Amino acid sequence: MSRPTHTAAGLVFAALLAGCENPSVGIAPPADAFFFPTGLAVDPKPDPDAPDGAPRYLFVTNGNSDRAFSGSTVVAVDLAAFWRAWFDPETGAADPYCRLDAGRCVQPPEAAVDASLPCRHLAQAPQVVECEESAFVVDAVRTGHFAARVAVSLEPDGDPVTGRRRLWVPVRGDPSIVYVDVEEMAGGIRFECGQPKPEIEGTAPPCDRSNRLVHVLDDPDRPRLSREPFNVLIDEGAGYRYAYVAHATGGALTRIDLGDAGRAPKIVEQLFILDTGNTAAGGIGLAVRPCFEAGQGPLGNADPEPNVPSLSKGCTRPLVYAALRYASRIATFTVTPLDPDELGAATGLRSLSYFSPGGLDPGAGFGGAFLGDIAFADPRGDRLLAVQTQPGALLSIDTSLDVNGVPANVPAGPPVELCQQPTTLAVLDDGVERLGFVTCFRSAHLFVIDLDAMEVVAETLVGAGPHAVAVDRVREAVYVSNALEATISVVDISRRRPTRFAVLAKIGLEEPFRQ
Repeated sequence: MSRPTHTAAGLVFAALLAGCENPSVGIAPPADAFFFPTGLAVDPKPDPDAPDGAPRYLFVTNGNSDRAFSGSTVVAVDLAAFWRAWFDPETGAADPYCRLDAGRCVQPPEAAVDASLPCRHLAQAPQVVECEESAFVVDAVRTGHFAARVAVSLEPDGDPVTGRRRLWVPVRGDPSIVYVDVEEMAGGIRFECGQPKPEIEGTAPPCDRSNRLVHVLDDPDRPRLSREPFNVLIDEGAGYRYAYVAHATGGALTRIDLGDAGRAPKIVEQLFILDTGNTAAGGIGLAVRPCFEAGQGPLGNADPEPNVPSLSKGCTRPLVYAALRYASRIATFTVTPLDPDELGAATGLRSLSYFSPGGLDPGAGFGGAFLGDIAFADPRGDRLLAVQTQPGALLSIDTSLDVNGVPANVPAGPPVELCQQPTTLAVLDDGVERLGFVTCFRSAHLFVIDLDAMEVVAETLVGAGPHAVAVDRVREAVYVSNALEATISVVDISRRRPTRFAVLAKIGLEEPFRQ
C-alpha cells in the first residue's frame, strides 16, 4: 500500500472546508490506514474459529487531527490475522525469522512491506515487530472531523454467537454521535451505517445522516448536541440500555437511549453538570457503579453480600460517576428509566451531588485540566480510581457502601505519582491481580500500576502521542493508540513470558509525524 499523500492545494482546500458537516467534500480518507488513531475497543465477541475464544477484531477511530481528509474514519483490524503474521505461539515471542512454511514471516529491518509480507523487525529495536496496517484492516467508514473514542454495545436482537454489535463514536468537529453496526458475513465482518458505495476505490464511504444523533429526541426543534462530545460509556442494566457521553468542553453530559429491536436510538437529554462555574468546563471520565443482589454479582455465590446502593432503587436506576475536567470534583447522579417527557419533568436526573477525590495540590496558579479518566478497581465497585492530570497521579477513592447503602466517596490512601499530564486509564482484573494502565501523551509512556499495592510496576515507552488503551485478556496484551506516529503498540502483560510489560509489536509502521 502506498502512503497517503496530500498536495498543498489539497491541504488548503481541506482546511477551508473544516467544520463543514458534509463529510463527502474534500479529500476522501483512505480505508486501510491509520491517521491520528484516537479510540480503541476490543471486540466483546469471541472469535468462533479461535479455540481459546480470543477476540478477532480491534475497532479503531482515526481522529483526522490535521484535517487533511474530509472526515475521520472507524476501522476494523483483524487481530487474528495480525498475530498469525508474526507471533510464534511455541516460543511466546515474535518469530525472529521469515517462516513461510509456518504461515508467518518477519522480514529484516527496513525491508519493503506489502500485503503479502507486511511485517518486519523494527530497526531501532529488532526484538519488536512492525506490520503495515493495511494488510489487516478489513473495513472502514467515515464520520465527521475529529472522531473521539469508541464503545461497543451488544444489541438485544442478537445471538451471543451470531449477534450484532454496534459501535458508538462521539464526533467532535461536527458535534454528533455516529453509530455503526457490525454485521457478520462469510469469512468476516462488514460495517453498516447507511453508507453508499465508495466513489473512489480504497477510500472510506461516509455514514448516512440517519446514523447520526444530533438533536435531543431526534427532533430538529429540540436542543442540538453540545460541542466537543468525547468519551462514551455503555450502560446496559436491569430494564434500561443507556450510553453516557462526556463533553470535553462546555460542561454537558449527554444521555442516550440505545433503543432495541423496535426502537431507534435517541438522545434523551443533556445535563450541564460538568460545569465548574468558571470559564473552563468539561469532563472525560465516566463510570457506572456495579449493582447486584447477594450471589448475583460477577463472583456469583462466592460474593454473598448484597451490593445495592440505596439511590439505585433496587438496581433499577444506574448510579453514575462523572469526573469534572477542570476542577477537583466528581459528580454522582442517578437517572430514571423513563424519558423526561414521559415523566412530565425537564430531566430524568436524580440525586445529583459532588465530592472531592483528594489528590496532589496543583498550586495556586493552576488553571488547566485537573481530572481525566475514572474506573472502578474491583467488581463490587468499592474503590474508584481517578487520573489526576496535573500534577500527574492516580487517585484512589473509597466508594464502599455503609449499612444504609450510601457510598463513602472519600479518598482512600495517598496518590500514586505518575508522568506529566496523564489522561487515559484502563483496568484489568483477571482474578489473580489487578492492574491499571495509564497513558502519558507527552512522554510517550504507558504506566502500569499494581492496584492492590498502589505502586508503579512498569514504565514502558510505547510511541509518540499515546492515548487510548484496550485490554486483550485472552492474548494477554494491551493495545495503545499512538496518535502522532499513527501506530498501535502491542504491550505484553503475560506473567508467563519474559517480555512482560515490553512492547512486542506495532500495528502500523513507526514513521513519526508521517501525516
